[in-house]
Amino acid sequence: MSCIVFYLASCLKQFVAYINYKESLLNALSKKVFVKGFSNT
Repeated sequence: MSCIVFYLASCLKQFVAYINYKESLLNALSKKVFVKGFSNT
């Protein structure tokens, strides 16, 4: 029983870390595009 709970907890942790990674990647990308567009005008 505790094995399943531990497994689910680790999966959830990985999932959250993955989402955070994706979000930061998107933020960095949009910032880059914004800066590029801003400097072009």
